[in-house]
Amino acid sequence: MPAQIIDGQKIAKDKYIALQLAVAKLDFQPGIASLVTDDNSASKLYASKRGEIAQSIGMYSELHSLGKNAKDEEIVEIISSLNKNTKIHGIIVQMPLPKGADISLILSSINPKKDADAIHPLNLGNLFLGSPYVIPATAKAIFELINSTGAQIESTNVTVIGNGISAGRPSAALLQNAGATVTVCNSKTKNLKSHTIDADIIIASTGKEKILTADMVKEGAIVIDAGVSIIKGKIIGDVDFGTVSKKAAYITQVPGGVGPVTSASLLENVFSLATI
Repeated sequence: MPAQIIDGQKIAKDKYIALQLAVAKLDFQPGIASLVTDDNSASKLYASKRGEIAQSIGMYSELHSLGKNAKDEEIVEIISSLNKNTKIHGIIVQMPLPKGADISLILSSINPKKDADAIHPLNLGNLFLGSPYVIPATAKAIFELINSTGAQIESTNVTVIGNGISAGRPSAALLQNAGATVTVCNSKTKNLKSHTIDADIIIASTGKEKILTADMVKEGAIVIDAGVSIIKGKIIGDVDFGTVSKKAAYITQVPGGVGPVTSASLLENVFSLATI
C-alpha cells in the first residue's frame, strides 16, 4: 500500500491562520528582520516571500541585502543595530552567507532573545539540555510533521541522516528529549543501510539526491525528507520518493513537506520571542 503523504502545506496554512488570530490580539506588531546575500536569487526570493506572508498575517518585516563581498564586520554591524531595534523581535540570517564569512561569529552576534531560528550557541545549548528558549525552525517542523501522523515517538528507533545545525543535530536532540533512541549518521558513516533498515522513523537532511532508497527502508517506516537539491532547475529532496513511498507508511514530499512548515515555524518563533 502506498505511503500516506504528510501535507506540509496544510499544516503550514493552519499555523498561519492561528498566528494571524494571535497577532490580532496584540497591541503591537511582532517584527522580523531577514539578512540575505543579494546575489543568491533563490535565497532572496525565499526571504521575500516569507516577509510577504509575515505582513499578510499582521507582522512587521524588514529585508536586509548583503553584498556578495560583504565583510563580517558589516554583517555584525547590521545585526547589532537590529538587536537594539525595538520594532524587531526576531532576526533570521538566511544561508548561504557571503563567501568566506565567519558563520560562527555572525550567528553568535545575534541577541539570543531575538534569534528566530534558534541557532545561537546559547539557544542550541539549551535545546540539548532539554530546556529550549525557542527551537530551530526546521527541527521544529520535522518534529511536528512526525507528530501529525499520530505515531508514538517514545521508545521508537530513529535514524537521522545529516548532522547540520539547523536540521540534523537539533532534530536528534528534540527526539531524544521525547524519549526516542536516535542514531545520527554523517558523511563518514559506513554502510548507511545498516543504520536505516530497522528504523521506525528516518529523517534525511543532507542535500544529496537519492541518498535514501527503498532497499534501505523497512515496511511501515515514517520518512521525513528535509533535504533540498536543485537538479536541472528542479527542486528535489534526499529521498528516492518514487520507490520509498511504496514501502513507507508516511512520507513527505519535496517541495511541499518540511519547507512550508519550517517557514511557518520561523514566524511562530518570532511571535514567541515578541510575547515572552
